[in-house]
Amino acid sequence: MENSGHNSISEKGGYNMSILEIKKLEKHDEHSLIFPEFNLTVSEKDIIAIHANTNVRSILLKKLMGEIPISNGSIFICGEQITRTSMRFVHSKIGFSLLDDGLYDRLSVKDNYLFYRTIYSSKLSVEDCIRAVQLESKKGYRVSKLTYSEKRRVHFGRLLFQNSDLYIFEEPDQNVDLETKQILIKLVKQLGQDGKAVLILTNNVESALFVTNQVYRLDERCVTVG
Repeated sequence: MENSGHNSISEKGGYNMSILEIKKLEKHDEHSLIFPEFNLTVSEKDIIAIHANTNVRSILLKKLMGEIPISNGSIFICGEQITRTSMRFVHSKIGFSLLDDGLYDRLSVKDNYLFYRTIYSSKLSVEDCIRAVQLESKKGYRVSKLTYSEKRRVHFGRLLFQNSDLYIFEEPDQNVDLETKQILIKLVKQLGQDGKAVLILTNNVESALFVTNQVYRLDERCVTVG
């Protein structure tokens, strides 16, 4: 997998610590090749997007989450190889923002964040998180009363309480308004500045380029697009 400069992601210069390493990962479905063998390294401060179709994206996510076995190749998170016995460690290092993530619809935005702050033992204040996603005027609203774009912002804010090493966003700006896209960009850039690694999975090249100029394509040919 290469970028527009024809350099492997794993060949970037610098001394940032590697957070995610994918080595010789490959996926076949009976006699069909879903995606060929590839290598990927995402280090701290990196903001990288992978452009892939829905099927490839789903398979990659399930491998990262331990929902399907890794039979060809390997994935490492902070140096720890992903296996069925390592998933507790893996999930402590990765924050996922998935399209089908649920929220506590009967609770207010503020109460949702109070809950997340507690379960993740976070030192981040709820008010600071609400400001980060610009929901100050809606903090007392039940989540069920919010627009789709506002609900996505609640998802984004929830991740901040996790304080993970790697954040993975699935189609983060799909069907959201321009204000929410701008909030996403600001949030992702701040995560990078804080030394976090960010991986965005999307089937929309324009969406990927909206967030970062490090965009890679993954399909049965593994073609460069960025």
